[in-house]
Amino acid sequence: MLHLLIDTSTCLDLAQRRDGQRWIVALRILIREGKVKLLVPPVVIDEFDRNEARVQAAMTSSIAARFRQIRQDLVTYGSDDDGHAVEVIENLGRHLPLVGAMTTRNFREVRELLITGQIVEQSEVETARGAANRLSTARSLAASRSASEAKA
Repeated sequence: MLHLLIDTSTCLDLAQRRDGQRWIVALRILIREGKVKLLVPPVVIDEFDRNEARVQAAMTSSIAARFRQIRQDLVTYGSDDDGHAVEVIENLGRHLPLVGAMTTRNFREVRELLITGQIVEQSEVETARGAANRLSTARSLAASRSASEAKA
């Protein structure tokens, strides 16, 4: 059995992929067959829930912007025969709520995978080590910025 430790950014990426259902279903099957076990730190579920609305909104606005750009390009650079293509793009733009529904489905199913996975708690030692690593990184970044500013 493969024990798979999963992080928040991976979950968010999976949920927002156009082919996300293919990956979600495959992972669900592997879990059901006992070939994979998800190891999920509680912070992953918390961060996933906290970022879900923001990521979904960004996806929807990105798709809407693409449709607007394609329509504008057809109007600007297309010929008189492209009227039907413009109409098709406008109709696709009206179906954005359906795209949002598909996105919501991916997020819901990824969350289900997370909450049914094996929750793994950090020990106090691991939490302290993680905090020390973050502080060390922050100090290193501050020192390199100071060195860069001193040179300038």
